[in-house]
Amino acid sequence: TAGAPWISREYARAVRRPRANVIADEIFKSGAFPGDTDLRVLAHPSGPLPGADLIFAENGFGYHTGKDAPGRIQVGDLARCGGHTLALVAALLSAPEFSGPRWHR
Repeated sequence: TAGAPWISREYARAVRRPRANVIADEIFKSGAFPGDTDLRVLAHPSGPLPGADLIFAENGFGYHTGKDAPGRIQVGDLARCGGHTLALVAALLSAPEFSGPRWHR
C-alpha cells in the first residue's frame, strides 16, 4: 500500500497465509481490467485513502460493474476473505500508526 507500508506489515502479521501481488495494482492502474475494487469505489474524494485492496482474481472481471453477481464468488473464498478482513482490522486498530488525531476525528 503506497504511502502506508504499515498496512502491509500488519496484514503479513495478522493473516495465517498472507498473499499479495503488486501486478494486480499495475493492471488496475493501466485500465486494462474493466472491474474495480472496494477501496477505489469507496475512496474519499479529498485524497487517497490508505488501505488494503482484497480482491477476488478468479471471475473478478465483473466486480463493481454491471456484470457483478453474487454467484461469481465461491463460498469458501468469501469466508477466507472475511477472516482475513477481520484479522487485518483487528491488527490495524492495534497498530501504533493508527493512533493520533488523524484517525480519530
